Parts: sequence; structure tokens; C-alpha cells
Amino acid sequence: MRLPIAVKYKIGELRHSTVIICGVFLFAAIGTIILASTHAAPPTSSVEAEAGARTGNVSLVSDSSASGAAAVKFGQSPVGTCPIADRLTINSSNQSSYPTYSIGAQVYVPDGPDPWRDGTDTLGGCFPGPNNTGVPAGTTLGNYVASLPAHNDDPGHLNDNFYFPNEGTCYIKAPNTVIQNQDVNCSLRIRSKNVQIKNSFIKGSLYIDDTWCEGSGNGTSSFTLTDSTVFIAGPTGRALAMCDYTVVRSKVYGGSSTAGCTNCTIKDSYLYLNESSSDIVNGINHNSVVRVGANANLIHNTFQCLVPSYKNTGATSDPTEASGCSANQTAYSHDGNIPHDSTIKRNFYMSTSGGYCGWGGSTSGENNLNDGVHDLRFIENIFSRKKTQYVENGDTGAIGYTSTNCGIFGPMANFYDRPGNTWQCNRWDNGAVFPSPVTNPVYGTNISC
Repeated sequence: MRLPIAVKYKIGELRHSTVIICGVFLFAAIGTIILASTHAAPPTSSVEAEAGARTGNVSLVSDSSASGAAAVKFGQSPVGTCPIADRLTINSSNQSSYPTYSIGAQVYVPDGPDPWRDGTDTLGGCFPGPNNTGVPAGTTLGNYVASLPAHNDDPGHLNDNFYFPNEGTCYIKAPNTVIQNQDVNCSLRIRSKNVQIKNSFIKGSLYIDDTWCEGSGNGTSSFTLTDSTVFIAGPTGRALAMCDYTVVRSKVYGGSSTAGCTNCTIKDSYLYLNESSSDIVNGINHNSVVRVGANANLIHNTFQCLVPSYKNTGATSDPTEASGCSANQTAYSHDGNIPHDSTIKRNFYMSTSGGYCGWGGSTSGENNLNDGVHDLRFIENIFSRKKTQYVENGDTGAIGYTSTNCGIFGPMANFYDRPGNTWQCNRWDNGAVFPSPVTNPVYGTNISC
């Protein structure tokens, strides 16, 4: 049955009105959704400061298109508040220390937030520094007492828990020994497995002789140092040596070098030498904070070597010889301790009085394929360009300043094209990537960020 025209018109009018009404409701619904979304708080909806303290589940990522060359990334692992809440902003008062950067630029500093804040370190996404490493504040330390046996029945004085007042050395031979909350006034020579040192201040070295290392065929010693401070007085010796140890959240300083690292892991720690911690007066010592050997893992640490230089005035003096820093981190192929299979990742290299901030494994003049160096991985490290004042000449007291290239000659030396060598996403302290060490044209794999 056909409907009257009038009825047809009414239906058409109804359809037209329905379209209009539906459109109104559709736009209203969209508006409601938009309005609701502006008030909802899903996990990825929040506000965090680009500069200043950030306390949420966020990380800071590099973004050259963003203001300040950085952006806030949400939905990350929770991060802690660092002793220094944010990166240092360059202003008129501090620009003389950072002359390569414009006012308003931001730089990473020890004790401040790192660029990653991804939950992989134990410091809450903060670079190690003087205020978040070492013996925790408020720890009460007892006096460590080592027993002196009535007889010496071990060659080389290797007795259980042995202390020689004239040598200042305590020998640890009992496996699974735990030293906790102690003030230790001797060097600890480790002769047993799984020695644990926690929340303690060691005024001396922690030492495993290289003849007791895993690679020596003996391999009967190891130790772990956690939340502790190690200081070795005097111009010689290493605070940590030589192999088979792990260091976490510790502060280590003094001697001619803070660490020799073979089959070792150092992470979330602050290692340094300066004129007040290491009195280098003989004109002979060449200093560095840590020397990389085989199977070394240096992960998320802060390094600085900053000591005066003294002329060699000994009986067999070389007028061209002088003491001082070679680099923050060294690795050499010329003396038998060939570096290989080592990872140096997410460390903060402070500016140094040495020629370079880091040394890439090969010895200068030995750019050949037979030096044994291989699989050295430098990944996501930060190199400071701060111009730091220090006593440059120990003989005259003359004041000097570190280079704005981290080391006097540049950030890295002698990192050559060896099997497995990798240079990946290493940056200046403002976050800018530099593609390769400044001083050498030949590298291993160069992986962009």
C-alpha cells in the first residue's frame, strides 16, 4: 500500500531531523570524551618538569627536537630522588667552568640523575658520587680485630685471619668470612672464597694476588665489597686488586690507582684520585683510577683522576719523566695484562688532569692486529667537559685547569679496530653524541644511538 505524499514528506523530514540530532549527539559525545580524557589519569597521563625534580615513574630521554634536547618518558620504573635533584643548568655564575656550553644548557653531574633511570642500577637512577656511595650515613662501626696466631705454619705468612702490625696486613683464609660494620685499620689480603665486606671502612687495600686468580690455575679467592669505603694512604699501591671481586655502591680512593680489574665487576661506585687523597711525590708513578684487564665489567660508576705532576728527581731520573694521571680508566696491551672481553658501560668520566679520560686497550705505536686486544665494549658512557681547577705542578704549586675535552688531548686514546671492539652511543655531559674517540681514526664497530 502506497503512503500519501504528506506522510512520505513527514518521514523524510523525520529522517533529516534524525541526522541532525544524531550529529549533535555525536559531537556532544566526542566533546564528553575529550573532556573526560582531560580529567582522567591513566598511567601515561601526568605532568613532570623538564627541569627541576622529577619524582614519578619517569625517565629522561634525549630528543634533539625537544627544548633542552631532552624529553620526559612516562611509565618507567620508579626512580629515587638523587642527592642533586637535577642536571646542572649553566648560568652566568658557573659558565666559566663549562665554557663550551651556552647559558641555559644542562649537564650531568655526579650525585645527580643519569640519562636512563630505567631501574637497572642500584642507586635509583642517580650517578654515583660522594653522597650516595660508601658507608651509609648513620652506620656505627666497630673496631675490626684480627687474631695473631702463636706460630707461623704457612709459607709467606698466609695464616687464618692474620695480622702483622709491622706490615699492616690482615690475611683472610676462612671461606665465607663476613666483615660487616667494621673500621678496618689494615690491608686485607684475601686467600679464600666468598669473603663479604659490608658497610665497612677499610684503611688499606683489598688484595688478591694474581697468582690466586681464576686464570692462574689456582682460583681459590674472591670477595664482594658492598656499601663500603676503601682508602689507601701513600703514593703507591692499588686499593682494589687484582682479580675475582665484585664492588657495589662503594667509595674507593687513594694510592697510585684505585683498582686493577681482571675477572671483576665494579658497579654503582665512586672511584677517584686527587691531590688530597693521593700524595704522589716521587715523580715516577703514572696514575689512573681503574685499569681494565680481561673480563672486566665497569658498570655505572663515576671516575676521576686529578693529581699534581711531579718531576722525577731520583738517582736515575729522566728529566722528561714526571708523575701524574695517564687517564681515568686505562687499558694497555704492552705489559702482559692484555685487555679483552670487557664491558665499560654507563660510566661518568669526570674531567681529568691526564692526557685522556679513557684508554682503549691498545698501546700507542702498536696499531697492529697482533696485540691480543679484542671485545672491548664502550657503551653509553658520559664524558665531562667541565674545566676543573687543580694543582697542576706539585713542585711549584702552580694551578692548572682540566681540558674541556675531558682529557688534555681528548676523551679516548688507542681504541683500535679489533675483533669485537664496540663503540656505542657515548656522549658528552650535555647529552650530545660524539661518534668516535677524537684522537684516532680507526675503531671497531660504531653503533649509533
